[in-house]
Parts: sequence; C-alpha cells; structure tokens
Amino acid sequence: MNNFASLCLATLMGFSSVTALAVPLAPGKISRHYEDRGIDISEIAKCSLCHVANVPIFNRSRNVFGQQVEAELNIKDPDPDFSVLDDLDADEDEVTNLDEFIAGTLPGDPDSN
Repeated sequence: MNNFASLCLATLMGFSSVTALAVPLAPGKISRHYEDRGIDISEIAKCSLCHVANVPIFNRSRNVFGQQVEAELNIKDPDPDFSVLDDLDADEDEVTNLDEFIAGTLPGDPDSN
C-alpha cells in the first residue's frame, strides 16, 4: 500500500472512530431515570428533547433543558441525579420539567404544550 492510500485509510478510520464517540449518553440515562419512576418518555426522547429544533444537525445548540442536563452531567457523576431537574421549568411556560414529561411534552420548548 502506498503512502497516499495509507493516509486515506488512517483518515477514514479516524473519522469513523470520532463518529462512534459522538453518540450521546444523556438520552439513554434520562430515559432510564424516568422509566424507573414509571414515566414513559420514549415518544419525546429525541434530539429535540435537549437541542434547538430546526437547526442543521451539525450545528445544533442545546435548548434550556439541554443546558440543564449538561450542567448535571458536568458534575462528573457516573450516575447523575436528574431528579434535580424535575421542579425546574426550563422553557418558562409555568409547567415543571417533570409535569412536561408526564404530559409527553418537551420541557425545553414552550410551544410543545
């Protein structure tokens, strides 16, 4: 194999490993947290749960709820306590994050009620 082919192969392998690492852990942890409490959020546990919708996928910034989740994950606890987010109202629509999950609406989107 020539040097150019080796470089291309190494580059592709590098990109594929970066892509594999880009899979977020938070959605699974949040889903399990609420499932353990008897709340099914499978219908809303998508990218828009924590990210601003209608933004290109490569440039999605976090909505307010996503920022709250990120802050809890940054505590570096391998098993974060997402219950600290329950009584907050991320989107300031006068409905707590927990009540939004129970209703099946997005806690970071005031238009989802």
